[in-house]
Amino acid sequence: LNSGEGTPSLFSNIPEEGYTPGSTYTVTARIEESGFPRFGFQVLAFSSELADGIGSVTITEGDRTQIMESAGRQYVTHRISGVDSINSNTWTFDWTAPEEGVGEVIFYASFLSANGNGSNAGDFVYSTTDTVVQSLSTPLLEDILTHLDVYAVPNRDEIRIEMGTPSPMNIGIGIRDLQGRLLYQSLEIIGSGNHMQQIAA
Repeated sequence: LNSGEGTPSLFSNIPEEGYTPGSTYTVTARIEESGFPRFGFQVLAFSSELADGIGSVTITEGDRTQIMESAGRQYVTHRISGVDSINSNTWTFDWTAPEEGVGEVIFYASFLSANGNGSNAGDFVYSTTDTVVQSLSTPLLEDILTHLDVYAVPNRDEIRIEMGTPSPMNIGIGIRDLQGRLLYQSLEIIGSGNHMQQIAA
């Protein structure tokens, strides 16, 4: 695995701040390896918290790609008509995030570079991942909580968040520095009532 000279890549148009539940994005899988005439791939989106596949897939290159299902998971993979390409190959498909956000989503891709000699000898297998987070931009916590207080505790080097929730709900918290870099993110289900979260500064 990953022992050849190929370069696998996996990327999407999901913004840096994360995906929005229910929204659709384009995912691109690409493999480059000089001198090889055939390539294959397989991509799966899953959650670090859940074993099942996450979201739904729409095929946009029907003549080159297809969906395969196994154990409740949707894999996107190549068709025979989508493998022939000299030195590199690229495939795209659409992924729709689940209506109920699940936090971090990991896209896992495996690739095959085949030399076309009719056997596995000289072929190489690669893998790569792309991890995306859930956008925490909407709804605002202030709009759904009974109260919200955020303050620093200097002598403890921590930030404390105190909040009240009228009912059980998914709560996402994100902290960024002055340059906009994401320093902390969490997504969890909490019950109704008052809660306090301590975050190391």
